[in-house]
Amino acid sequence: MTLNSFAIRIFLLVTFVLAAFTIANACSCSGISPCEAAAHADAIFVGNVTKLSSEPRQLRDWNDQTKMNTVAVTVAALKVSEVFRGIGGNEVDLWGANTTCDFPFEQNKTYVVFAYRDEDGKWSTGVCSHTAELGEAHEDLAYLRLTRNEKGGALTGTVDRTIYGKANLPTDLPIERATVYLVSSSARFQATTDRHGSYVVRNVPEGKYRVYTEPRTNMSNADDIDAAPTEEWIVDIPGHGCKEVWFSARPAGSLSGRIVDANGDAVKSATVELIPAGVKLTEDNVWSRSVNANGDYQFNYLPAGRYFVGLNLSNGPSRSAPYPATYYPGVKRKELATVVEIGQDQRLTGYNLMVPADVSLRTVTGIARWPDGRPAVNISIQLDNPANGYREGDPVTTDMNGRFSIQGMEGQTYKLSALIHDGQPLVNSIPLIVKIEAENIPVELVIRLPNK
Repeated sequence: MTLNSFAIRIFLLVTFVLAAFTIANACSCSGISPCEAAAHADAIFVGNVTKLSSEPRQLRDWNDQTKMNTVAVTVAALKVSEVFRGIGGNEVDLWGANTTCDFPFEQNKTYVVFAYRDEDGKWSTGVCSHTAELGEAHEDLAYLRLTRNEKGGALTGTVDRTIYGKANLPTDLPIERATVYLVSSSARFQATTDRHGSYVVRNVPEGKYRVYTEPRTNMSNADDIDAAPTEEWIVDIPGHGCKEVWFSARPAGSLSGRIVDANGDAVKSATVELIPAGVKLTEDNVWSRSVNANGDYQFNYLPAGRYFVGLNLSNGPSRSAPYPATYYPGVKRKELATVVEIGQDQRLTGYNLMVPADVSLRTVTGIARWPDGRPAVNISIQLDNPANGYREGDPVTTDMNGRFSIQGMEGQTYKLSALIHDGQPLVNSIPLIVKIEAENIPVELVIRLPNK
């Protein structure tokens, strides 16, 4: 498998799922703005495809970067009609890499191209680069023509404040008239937010800058958003295009501890949950953190309030976390748990927990039938946790008599259903609610389509 330098350079912005060789590759993109795309492109221009051909190209092997492979790739020859950056001639060849990340050019069509110079000196682009047919690139063209004569890059984004309501649900409110400062050893820039909390600092020379806001904020995507609160960040400004950075003023409460096993050794794969006490739980008011290699965890940016902390509190045990719901200081029942009270911006430490003994996997047997009583043969059967919607383990397949055997966590309640075709897609049949016990009686699943 091969990958050109375009794919390597865009990796921070794009998730590539490269599944097999050549055209079997798959490519998926995360959304970026025109100015972010411009920051990563070596050349940007408008061009018409005059010729498509297949040519041999030497590319590095995806699995062994020291090895070169010769592969046949598509080369698109373009006649350039408008240049924004990076090229001086009126003809450009764009070389593919024989993956589905290659851009699907069509002859005699005109495109706005965001191009990259590869290590072999050839130009390339891809489906995640913002390259698009001219008629579909209105936003890109508007940005490129507006900023054609700008010198340097830009910093743009938003400034907001997060507040929490009675149910510990967050609301982000824009901060109007906040000032964003960029400071280096030789220059200082600033911008003021509008009523939407948006700002832009233009014509900033390329380089590293210390960035902060007034009023002060303590969280930003300029750094790991799970890191401890800080009020200043270092940001790299590109030579062209932009860097998008948001800033948020959030509560600064924190809670930390360590997860160990019965021998006192660090548990390296646990996920700790923090849930508000006395309110209805939603996906927006339950916090979770994975432990590090030392078994340590830390929750940051917590609002003042009353909480329970523990393991598997919202979803119960699963194969990946096979222990029962456990509340600090190590009890199974919520009414026996310690309620942790966090004051405004208070930092609490030492909330350690020992992982309890694993919950046992138990087997449920049964038979799947169609509504007319016929055994459902070679049908996939699965268990889903209704608390989180996730499947428990892999599906199993019924035998020639419609019988199946499937495993779940003891004490956990699941939806047992069949995966069947309803036209094109696979859908789950109307589920049977099953609670897994130490000993389980056989079940019968009658396979019916939902809403039918």
